[in-house]
Amino acid sequence: MSPALLQPIADLTGLNIRETRNLLKDSVFRPGKNEKAWTENEVAAALVFARQYDLNPITKEIQFFRTGGKVSPYIGYDGWVTVVNRQEDFSGVTFDVELVEGQLVSVQCNIYRKGFDFPISVREFYQECRKQTQPWSQMPSRMLRQRAFSQTARLAYGIGIPDRDEVVMEDAPPTPEIVDLSVKEIDPDTGEVVD
Repeated sequence: MSPALLQPIADLTGLNIRETRNLLKDSVFRPGKNEKAWTENEVAAALVFARQYDLNPITKEIQFFRTGGKVSPYIGYDGWVTVVNRQEDFSGVTFDVELVEGQLVSVQCNIYRKGFDFPISVREFYQECRKQTQPWSQMPSRMLRQRAFSQTARLAYGIGIPDRDEVVMEDAPPTPEIVDLSVKEIDPDTGEVVD
């Protein structure tokens, strides 16, 4: 693997190139259970994304996963905070929380940019975003706020990295259409199903 891809991370960590390669191999690119090892090309592709967006994979500002035979980047919440705060025209952020009868319904994030008359806003709905995970069960408002912030940052600054859920959904096989094949009676003259 090219030392040029490793050097920015080595500079962040204070390690030499060999130590940086080993650190990445043993942490960021360690295969999960029943996964094959990351190839040099897969690691290189991932590090190109990290360098392009100047995000640190060791601190999980940017993360990677393999699906459908390709490496896909995913910018975590801390990565989006880094991206947004680094923009010269960033002027602030606010959140509007919608509750109905004390229940979380949605969160709207508003990112303000210098030179824009109105904020860039995205509203995310709890029913669409929630997952059956511990963080979503224990901190639904925080999780939805982070989701709204990430989506608004993507829109405000034109960064086309899809959300991890969107990438997984793109690669999932289509949901099969369920067709009722039970036939009560067929008209012998027309061949049509008779109710």
